[in-house]
Amino acid sequence: MPQPGQHQPATPFSTFAFDTTQELLWTGNNQGRVTSFYGAQLTRYTSYRGHEAAEGAVKQFLFTDKGILSVSQQSIHYSHRRGLTQWHLMSADFTDLTCMNFTSKGTREILVAGCQETMFKVDVEKGTITATVSRHGMAASDMLTA
Repeated sequence: MPQPGQHQPATPFSTFAFDTTQELLWTGNNQGRVTSFYGAQLTRYTSYRGHEAAEGAVKQFLFTDKGILSVSQQSIHYSHRRGLTQWHLMSADFTDLTCMNFTSKGTREILVAGCQETMFKVDVEKGTITATVSRHGMAASDMLTA
């Protein structure tokens, strides 16, 4: 873990991932902060609040050519790699999100799920929920291609 700065105490990571298109290491913490690092010395590149602390820890990252998606228990966030927010999606139905993956539409759509009865398809370009799927409603292979 990189050394804390003068005004930044060290906080444990809740998740991390290597960027699939840039030479960056991304980390998320329990307070919803997203930080990226580059180079052998892990120099900080970007740091921004992707999620409010009340929305839960950052659980996972996904990458597109245009930016980075992150998910917490109660929100989904999409930003440029420099930290500029594209959209932030919250819903009363987001109670315990833990993971996401791209659907058969490539990086244009994600399926977001967790320890709850409902999964959500989200349009990455618009930041909107396009479908709500009961976890008992269809087989997993059907959800990725529907």
